[in-house]
Amino acid sequence: MMSLLLDVLARPSRAVERLRQPDHALRPAVRIFVLYLVVNTAFQTLKPADFPSPGPDSLEFGVQGDWLFWVKVQLYNIPLTAAWIALAAWFCRLLGEGRLPRRVAAAGAALALPLGLILLEHQGLLPRGVAVAVWLAIPIALLPSLRSVSRDRWLELIAFFLCLDAIALAATPILACATLLRAETLYHAVEMGSLLWLLAVASFGLARLAQIRTARAFLAIFLSALGQILALYGMHRLGLVSKEILKGLMSV
Repeated sequence: MMSLLLDVLARPSRAVERLRQPDHALRPAVRIFVLYLVVNTAFQTLKPADFPSPGPDSLEFGVQGDWLFWVKVQLYNIPLTAAWIALAAWFCRLLGEGRLPRRVAAAGAALALPLGLILLEHQGLLPRGVAVAVWLAIPIALLPSLRSVSRDRWLELIAFFLCLDAIALAATPILACATLLRAETLYHAVEMGSLLWLLAVASFGLARLAQIRTARAFLAIFLSALGQILALYGMHRLGLVSKEILKGLMSV
């Protein structure tokens, strides 16, 4: 596990080569993911709710809970990670070939449906029964394209996305030090740096695993991450995620 974790952080190309043998790489990748859930649970339990202090227009939430609350929050990371992987595979197929502007427009239209659904619900213009039916229909509509992905490709993608949590693991000790020092600038800098490194490694690895250009892989990663956020809201609207759990997931 440690060698794969270090490869993801410092030698992404070597990590990708190892992931081309998913039967051997899947087990250490799962261990990295589980370790991330445990470490993040401990960190969020111990971190003060008022740090870093959210600004008046910030999307961050000061959420305070005991270890059991954060265990529940982290458990929701399992279906959310599955949604990210599935959406990344779907966007890879959509963006992998053809004229990029047309493909990007099609991808934007695909995300516009759940976004429009959220806006209509927020304004009370859509009956709840209709909204629930549409939320349930969205993943069903993705199935035909996802079924064409081979078993080996699925295993590669699952192992790869689970490995990406190595970046968050590496950032956690620095975030802990910043918390102890109450150094908000350092905390936000580490958050931003780890996010940028995640996007870079994810785009690099996905491009090679899916055999598409890096720019298209970056778009697939970015759009699937947006889709993951919309999926989280959809789970909330379906009653699968409580408001407190939603706030907890948005704060990590």
